[in-house]
Amino acid sequence: MDANRMPGDAEAAGAIAGMQETYGRHFAVGDFVSGQTNGKPWSGRIEWIDDDGGLVVNNGRSLIARNPDHVTH
Repeated sequence: MDANRMPGDAEAAGAIAGMQETYGRHFAVGDFVSGQTNGKPWSGRIEWIDDDGGLVVNNGRSLIARNPDHVTH
């Protein structure tokens, strides 16, 4: 068992995945996200969401614009 996991974590993750499948994925400023765009992995915190739903992510070095469809976590 992973030392960082607590009882109920797997159930909570399953519930979250089910809700995202049913209601779609929603992002908020401050969320930590990661993904892959054009074969290159990236991660960081959402700084803002533009009017078209695109994400502007702070990766610790710069601000990068990312398509929310590229988010994997």
